[in-house]
Amino acid sequence: MLKNYFTVALRAFAKQKVYAVINILGLSVGLAAALLIFLYLHSELTYDRQFERSEDTYILGVKFIDKEGNQYPNTYVPGGWTTYLKENLESVTGGIRTMWMGMPASIHYVPDDRMIMTEDILWVQSNFHEFMYFPVITGNREKALENPTGMAISKSSARDLFGDEDPIGKQVTLRHSFATNNQPLELTVSAVYEDYPQNIHIRPKYIVNYYALRPFQQFPPGVTFEQYEEHMYQGGYQSYILTKPDTDEETLLAGMNTMIDQVFADNPNLAEEFEGTVEPVVRNVQDIHFDKEYAWVTEGGGDITYIYTFASIALLIIIIACINYMNLATARSAKRSKEVGLRKSLGGERQQLVGQFMMESFLMVFLSFLIALLLVVVILPEFNGLASTSIPYSALFSTGILLSMFGLLLFVAFMSGIYPALFLSAMNTIDTLKGKFTFSKGSNILRKSLIGFQFVIAIILLISTVIAVNQMSMMQSSKLN
Repeated sequence: MLKNYFTVALRAFAKQKVYAVINILGLSVGLAAALLIFLYLHSELTYDRQFERSEDTYILGVKFIDKEGNQYPNTYVPGGWTTYLKENLESVTGGIRTMWMGMPASIHYVPDDRMIMTEDILWVQSNFHEFMYFPVITGNREKALENPTGMAISKSSARDLFGDEDPIGKQVTLRHSFATNNQPLELTVSAVYEDYPQNIHIRPKYIVNYYALRPFQQFPPGVTFEQYEEHMYQGGYQSYILTKPDTDEETLLAGMNTMIDQVFADNPNLAEEFEGTVEPVVRNVQDIHFDKEYAWVTEGGGDITYIYTFASIALLIIIIACINYMNLATARSAKRSKEVGLRKSLGGERQQLVGQFMMESFLMVFLSFLIALLLVVVILPEFNGLASTSIPYSALFSTGILLSMFGLLLFVAFMSGIYPALFLSAMNTIDTLKGKFTFSKGSNILRKSLIGFQFVIAIILLISTVIAVNQMSMMQSSKLN
């Protein structure tokens, strides 16, 4: 039966080439636009999922509230907090501290006299690989940062700095205005890693063990680097903890509140000097991208409103494509009325006719889908530039996108084909054979309503696009006084 449906569908396409081409091209453009939006949504909604155990990885913060009620959120906490939580909370299995220094540092490869200025240096503890996403492709991942003078470097940065040379073992000289007091820090490349994807909140081009800074740091007399690192109320690190599965944030906050109370109890002078309250903050790394209260990342977080907006646009585009197919299919129903009447007179049942027309719809959508995929492959680089993303081609083969594409294929095939199938299969046998086929009043109203709805959606999208373009143009051309 399916083979027969398939054969008849191909013959119908061959007899109606112009109609088939128009329908396929119209559907493919709409599907390509929807797929590009899906890729963007998938990138946003999978932010920071690259962590091996992202659901159990949390980032720490703090909120200072003065006596007037003013709030001062801070995403950096004293270094001793991760150690305390690991030692005092059973649910915490480990922690790590990282630092972004800000301001550009110079990295000089003396043999070729190549120098790069960069702010993308992440200073970390040697156990970075145990907690964070670290896609090493050359070198020992576990021991890459074991030596304080070791440095891991991204693939693209290695190409910029060393060209085609093997970077492993190469020595470079790093200078930073306050991290090294403009003094030279000799580092050795110990690993090369893949460039970090766009949808992760850490995207360093260079990763260095922050113990390399020990010779350059100055502390009060009697205070060592290690003591300052473990201080409970001074200093600031971007700190992460790893927990046992199913640990909730309330448990972590309770432990952090106990820790803060103990800090004030152990330092009475601190309690007297500080007028206000301190509230701990903890977020799962999967949630920080859309956190509007805390600026966990320097590049700016995401906005969940955009997700809803783009998802709505994708849905509207798909609806327009489906309505367009339905209208074209029903508009040509008069030319197929005799075919339906003849098949019914020969014993064809309505469910068989529905199956036939649904098969045609599925084949039409499937061909449109193939063209849409080709369009996506061609347009994706331009789309990345427009949306300021770096979605790779491999994203098309991720599980989430493949399932979305399969679901979209079935949804569009069903929604666009079900009405024409039911409409055509319901034709009266005698009237169609006599050539007396006419659209019913209800059918005309429905078709006109669909066309009107299609135009309304198109006009709304067009007006929204014009407004957005004008707003962007104004932002770029306006002079700041």
